Amino acid sequence: MVIKVDATFFERARRVQDDKACAALKAVLADSDGFRAMSPTDRAAAASYIDTVWAEASMLDFNYPVSLQKYVLILLTQSRWRSDVRAGPLYWAYARRMIGSPDQNWRLESGVAAVYRNVVAQHFLTDAVKAFIAA
Repeated sequence: MVIKVDATFFERARRVQDDKACAALKAVLADSDGFRAMSPTDRAAAASYIDTVWAEASMLDFNYPVSLQKYVLILLTQSRWRSDVRAGPLYWAYARRMIGSPDQNWRLESGVAAVYRNVVAQHFLTDAVKAFIAA
Protein backbone atom coordinates (compact mmCIF):
# COMPACT_ATOMS: atom_id res chain seq x y z
CA MET A 1 0.00 0.00 0.00
CA VAL A 2 1.35 3.39 -1.00
CA ILE A 3 0.33 6.51 0.84
CA LYS A 4 0.58 9.61 -1.27
CA VAL A 5 1.60 12.61 0.78
CA ASP A 6 0.92 15.84 -1.00
CA ALA A 7 0.00 19.41 -0.11
CA THR A 8 -3.66 18.54 0.44
CA PHE A 9 -2.66 15.87 2.96
CA PHE A 10 -0.79 18.45 5.02
CA GLU A 11 -3.65 20.92 4.70
CA ARG A 12 -6.12 18.31 5.99
CA ALA A 13 -3.77 17.40 8.84
CA ARG A 14 -3.45 21.06 9.81
CA ARG A 15 -7.22 21.51 9.64
CA VAL A 16 -7.75 18.52 11.96
CA GLN A 17 -5.15 19.91 14.37
CA ASP A 18 -6.80 23.34 14.31
CA ASP A 19 -10.28 21.85 14.81
CA LYS A 20 -9.04 19.94 17.86
CA ALA A 21 -7.43 23.11 19.26
CA CYS A 22 -10.67 25.07 18.75
CA ALA A 23 -12.74 22.35 20.44
CA ALA A 24 -10.30 22.22 23.36
CA LEU A 25 -10.47 26.00 23.81
CA LYS A 26 -14.28 25.96 23.71
CA ALA A 27 -14.29 23.13 26.26
CA VAL A 28 -12.08 24.97 28.73
CA LEU A 29 -14.11 28.16 28.30
CA ALA A 30 -17.38 26.25 28.71
CA ASP A 31 -16.09 25.01 32.06
CA SER A 32 -15.35 28.55 33.28
CA ASP A 33 -17.64 30.37 35.69
CA GLY A 34 -18.51 33.07 33.18
CA PHE A 35 -19.78 30.61 30.59
CA ARG A 36 -21.60 28.45 33.14
CA ALA A 37 -23.48 31.52 34.34
CA MET A 38 -24.81 32.16 30.83
CA SER A 39 -28.14 30.95 29.58
CA PRO A 40 -28.03 28.03 27.12
CA THR A 41 -28.90 30.44 24.29
CA ASP A 42 -26.03 32.77 25.24
CA ARG A 43 -23.63 29.82 25.52
CA ALA A 44 -24.61 28.67 22.03
CA ALA A 45 -24.15 32.21 20.71
CA ALA A 46 -20.71 32.43 22.38
CA ALA A 47 -19.66 29.09 20.88
CA SER A 48 -20.85 30.26 17.46
CA TYR A 49 -18.91 33.50 17.88
CA ILE A 50 -15.77 31.55 18.79
CA ASP A 51 -16.22 29.42 15.65
CA THR A 52 -16.61 32.57 13.53
CA VAL A 53 -13.55 34.27 15.01
CA TRP A 54 -11.57 31.03 14.69
CA ALA A 55 -12.48 30.65 11.01
CA GLU A 56 -11.55 34.25 10.26
CA ALA A 57 -8.30 34.05 12.24
CA SER A 58 -7.35 30.81 10.50
CA MET A 59 -6.64 32.90 7.42
CA LEU A 60 -3.80 34.65 9.29
CA ASP A 61 -1.50 31.65 8.83
CA PHE A 62 -0.28 31.20 12.40
CA ASN A 63 2.44 28.59 12.82
CA TYR A 64 0.92 27.12 15.98
CA PRO A 65 -2.68 26.45 17.04
CA VAL A 66 -1.93 27.95 20.46
CA SER A 67 -1.30 31.29 18.74
CA LEU A 68 -4.74 31.03 17.21
CA GLN A 69 -6.17 30.27 20.66
CA LYS A 70 -4.43 33.35 22.08
CA TYR A 71 -5.77 35.50 19.25
CA VAL A 72 -9.32 34.29 19.90
CA LEU A 73 -8.92 35.03 23.62
CA ILE A 74 -7.68 38.53 22.77
CA LEU A 75 -10.80 39.15 20.71
CA LEU A 76 -13.10 37.56 23.32
CA THR A 77 -11.77 39.81 26.08
CA GLN A 78 -11.31 42.92 23.96
CA SER A 79 -14.53 44.63 25.05
CA ARG A 80 -13.53 44.19 28.70
CA TRP A 81 -10.04 45.61 28.37
CA ARG A 82 -10.98 48.37 25.97
CA SER A 83 -13.66 49.61 28.38
CA ASP A 84 -11.26 49.71 31.34
CA VAL A 85 -11.34 53.44 32.16
CA ARG A 86 -7.79 53.64 33.51
CA ALA A 87 -5.80 51.37 31.23
CA GLY A 88 -8.14 50.70 28.31
CA PRO A 89 -6.68 53.33 25.96
CA LEU A 90 -3.16 52.14 26.76
CA TYR A 91 -4.06 48.49 26.20
CA TRP A 92 -5.76 49.38 22.92
CA ALA A 93 -2.77 51.42 21.71
CA TYR A 94 -0.41 48.61 22.69
CA ALA A 95 -2.52 45.95 20.94
CA ARG A 96 -2.84 48.09 17.83
CA ARG A 97 0.92 48.64 17.76
CA MET A 98 1.84 44.99 18.37
CA ILE A 99 -0.78 43.29 16.21
CA GLY A 100 -2.06 45.87 13.77
CA SER A 101 1.09 47.44 12.40
CA PRO A 102 2.02 45.65 9.17
CA ASP A 103 5.20 47.70 8.73
CA GLN A 104 6.87 46.14 11.79
CA ASN A 105 9.72 43.67 11.51
CA TRP A 106 8.05 41.04 13.70
CA ARG A 107 5.50 38.43 12.77
CA LEU A 108 1.83 38.89 13.61
CA GLU A 109 2.20 35.80 15.77
CA SER A 110 4.81 37.55 17.93
CA GLY A 111 2.50 40.54 18.39
CA VAL A 112 -0.36 38.26 19.40
CA ALA A 113 1.89 36.52 21.94
CA ALA A 114 2.92 39.88 23.42
CA VAL A 115 -0.65 41.21 23.73
CA TYR A 116 -1.83 37.91 25.17
CA ARG A 117 0.99 37.82 27.75
CA ASN A 118 1.04 41.50 28.72
CA VAL A 119 -2.64 42.42 28.61
CA VAL A 120 -5.05 39.50 28.40
CA ALA A 121 -3.36 36.87 30.58
CA GLN A 122 -2.19 39.47 33.10
CA HIS A 123 -5.60 40.94 33.80
CA PHE A 124 -8.54 39.21 32.15
CA LEU A 125 -8.26 35.40 32.28
CA THR A 126 -8.85 32.86 34.99
CA ASP A 127 -6.04 30.64 36.19
CA ALA A 128 -7.65 27.63 34.52
CA VAL A 129 -7.64 29.26 31.08
CA LYS A 130 -4.07 30.49 31.52
CA ALA A 131 -2.98 27.00 32.59
CA PHE A 132 -4.70 25.49 29.54
CA ILE A 133 -2.86 27.85 27.18
CA ALA A 134 0.44 27.25 28.98
CA ALA A 135 0.11 23.45 28.70
